[in-house]
Amino acid sequence: MTISVIVPVYNTENYLPKCINSILSQTHKDLQVILIDDGSTDKSGEILDAYQKTDSRIIVKHIENSGVSKARNLGLSIATGDYIAFVDSDDTIKPDMYESLLKIAEEYNAEIVTSDFLFNGSSIKNSLDENTFYDEEQIKEKVLPQFSYNNSIGVFAFTNKIFSRTLIINNNILFYEGFSYQEDLMFMINIYGNAKSLYYLPKAFYEYVPLPTGLYSSYRSNSGEKFIEARKRMLSLIKKYDIKNIDYNSFNISFLYNISFFVYRTNNIVKDRKQLNTIIEAILRNKTVIDCCKELSQTATSFDRRIATAISKGNIKIAVLLIQFVHSGKAKKLQKMIARINGNR
Repeated sequence: MTISVIVPVYNTENYLPKCINSILSQTHKDLQVILIDDGSTDKSGEILDAYQKTDSRIIVKHIENSGVSKARNLGLSIATGDYIAFVDSDDTIKPDMYESLLKIAEEYNAEIVTSDFLFNGSSIKNSLDENTFYDEEQIKEKVLPQFSYNNSIGVFAFTNKIFSRTLIINNNILFYEGFSYQEDLMFMINIYGNAKSLYYLPKAFYEYVPLPTGLYSSYRSNSGEKFIEARKRMLSLIKKYDIKNIDYNSFNISFLYNISFFVYRTNNIVKDRKQLNTIIEAILRNKTVIDCCKELSQTATSFDRRIATAISKGNIKIAVLLIQFVHSGKAKKLQKMIARINGNR
């Protein structure tokens, strides 16, 4: 069986050879390696062209910079393999990854086979039952709700898996273009929402290399809007697949953290006071944010609850003050101040 491996590439010249070599060195040789250059401005494109000349399994496409989701979707439109896999261009995979996963897929007739991955040398385990097959009903009851759990990163990552191409094509599952946040999570919810079989192999094959180039390391003035739009799409997917047993407290706290961290970054980066107030007001008075905070004001504890209560009541200045203390590491100091104030009443 052929596995189509899709690799979106953008300015990773220092990591790219190691990544590509790890794919070409797979013990399973029947591969289609699709390398999408997403408008790189370094030598990544040249590296891809050089590799294409050395191995007939490689397909290279160069496009204008359009984002990782569009690059992956282009790869999906090109893929012809029985199974599909994804690798990020700064990461590497163990030599026996695809042989091991494909063996399980064939043995259990599984549409998805998932595994563990390595992060800074440590194995990150799935929160699924080891060496276990899940049918359609079990996926919906036991797997889908885990998107809201704090320990589900391995379940909803997609680079530590192989997917039946038929599953993806027949259900028209694509990455949401224009998103740089939670596009992977939403892709996986659509995958699990349509899947009929899954197997978890508890072995780490995929090595994730963290780079300081993600959404949280660079400031974008529209990140708050992206968080809100992602939240809306997530709520829509919950309804679409009728997902039960969701940990709404964790789900809401995760959203509040992203919003509050955006406000914290904005407060420290934007110097124009009028522009600053406009950005923060637009985010903290947004209905989606307020609805989430109303729920959290009843369920959350400590500063999450204080921030949520302030936002839900429209006390923006208090909310921003609390956010600054929490994200600057001064929360304990604020707790002492509040206790002192309460003690003097």
